Amino acid sequence: MNYLNQALTAHRQGETEQAKRLYMKQLEFSPEDQNAHQLLGVIYLAEKQLDLALMHMNKSLSINPNQPHVLTNLAAVQANMDNIEGAVNSYQKSINIAPDYLDAYLNLSKIYRLNDKLTQAYQLVEGVKGKFLHEKKFVLELGRVYKAIGDFSNLIEVYQQALKRQPLDSELRFDLALVMRLSGNANGALAIYQELAAQGMNNFPLAHNMGNAYSDIGNSDKAIECYSIAVKEKPDYLESHVNLNELLWEQGQLEHFLKSYLFAQQHYPNSGPLHFGYVKALIRTGNYQAAEQHLQILPNQLQICEEYYYFLGLCRANSGHYSSAITLLKSAVERIRSSSESLVELAKLLIVEQNYAEAREYLQQALLFEPDNQLAIAFLGVVLRLSQDSEAQKLNNYNALVGEYTVDIGEQFETIEQYCYELNKFLTSLHTSQHQPLEQTLYKGTQTRGNLFDHDHPLLTVLQENIDRCLQAYLASLPRDTTRHGIQSFDSYEYSGSWSARLKQQGYHSMHVHPMGTVSAVFYVELPKAVDSSDDKQGWLKFGEPDLPLKKKLSAEYYVQPRIGKLVFFPSYLWHGTVPFNSSEQRTTIAFDITKKQAHFN
Repeated sequence: MNYLNQALTAHRQGETEQAKRLYMKQLEFSPEDQNAHQLLGVIYLAEKQLDLALMHMNKSLSINPNQPHVLTNLAAVQANMDNIEGAVNSYQKSINIAPDYLDAYLNLSKIYRLNDKLTQAYQLVEGVKGKFLHEKKFVLELGRVYKAIGDFSNLIEVYQQALKRQPLDSELRFDLALVMRLSGNANGALAIYQELAAQGMNNFPLAHNMGNAYSDIGNSDKAIECYSIAVKEKPDYLESHVNLNELLWEQGQLEHFLKSYLFAQQHYPNSGPLHFGYVKALIRTGNYQAAEQHLQILPNQLQICEEYYYFLGLCRANSGHYSSAITLLKSAVERIRSSSESLVELAKLLIVEQNYAEAREYLQQALLFEPDNQLAIAFLGVVLRLSQDSEAQKLNNYNALVGEYTVDIGEQFETIEQYCYELNKFLTSLHTSQHQPLEQTLYKGTQTRGNLFDHDHPLLTVLQENIDRCLQAYLASLPRDTTRHGIQSFDSYEYSGSWSARLKQQGYHSMHVHPMGTVSAVFYVELPKAVDSSDDKQGWLKFGEPDLPLKKKLSAEYYVQPRIGKLVFFPSYLWHGTVPFNSSEQRTTIAFDITKKQAHFN
């Protein structure tokens, strides 16, 4: 009797247990039925019974090796078993048999992307672009590859061509908007999102991404509205909570601050990201007691995680219980030895406890995992300095590593002061926050959101042209031994962040480093007259005083006097901050981080 058709009917109707029984009956009568084997394997794959799925896929292929669809199913099984090499080989065999089999290309590209093999993914999709560009599924996968390598301009063109064929396709339009925002065109992205909303799209991705776009253009009220919708639609998505609460803090809406986390935890009581995201936010606002109290009531399965020990260690350190904090952070490190964050925090506490040799070991371990970890390099500089190691001078050689330049405004403006006056008016339109950022390295002031240099403004263009000229001069001036931290290795660069900071009376930047940069810089736009005096250095930029409660205090070793139109470069790992100033005038700057431009291939 042929049970295969009955099994297929049950399988299509979702009656998988009945389908399995019928496939097995078919195999009792016809053990060499290749279709029964592979379809039974499909069910076992869906049930995550991977050994059984693998056995039946291989049996089907041993009967008939020329089955491209079975090879792709076999590849899916192998991928689920973390046999990436086997999965790639199976997809390639499928393509060799059926060169026009689109799903095989899509799945192979996906497995390359998810395993950081972006060169292979790019070469694959580029090689067949002419064949499949009319297929929407291929365009979307092509988009994912281009996004992964940062090729936004080509991707926008691909989406625009696809939309000429399918102008009303909401998925393509949504993806185009996402890429436009990532490439710096938040207004263009927002226009598409608004069109989609007007046409009836109403879901979490739209709400979250509209929030991102509104945030980028400085419309905090609308961004808060969108993020609030997003967290209700998808309470377990951490990024929406992070973005929402940063804005609530900056806008002074403290009655709503962090409430979204508590709402989400009611729906997802065992979610580590939600609980630890909430604890992290409490710590960032200095509420260590509430953070520790929340950690103590976490579900048991979360109290064995690295994050639990890490955050509890931070809380204990804040209360001065360094020995307990060190023990907790060592427990965090034991759970994930490659976690640079825990390694660096542990080294920080060991420095405070004057255990410099052990701190150095942990910092070097962190730098093995993450050679450009700016915070690890910064603490290494502290260890070397406290240990009176001769290497400290090379790492903290401020005279050689801090570069000061003057912006050339050309013939458009009579003076640099006039240029900065006009630039400051534009920046004022972007300073919409009512409160300092949540990170709290800035006190008594505000900071713009998003990437400042994404704004297409002629005054910013003038500055960026000067940045390029001055950066090349700065890099050429650096001593050779800075290459060990990647500072001189720029042949091309990109901005990893750009913003404007505005300080008011008694405002200042606490001592900090820039984790996202390799080279950092500040440009002075507006200054109080107090900076003119060298007696108390009000409003000056200072270097060398680490943000640590050291028993042997390290004072600032180097100062830069601000001047309107001055551009200052320095390695991102250097401890720096500002001296508070006593004036009703404002201090407005543009700051940015630069890293080596990544090809994003491996």
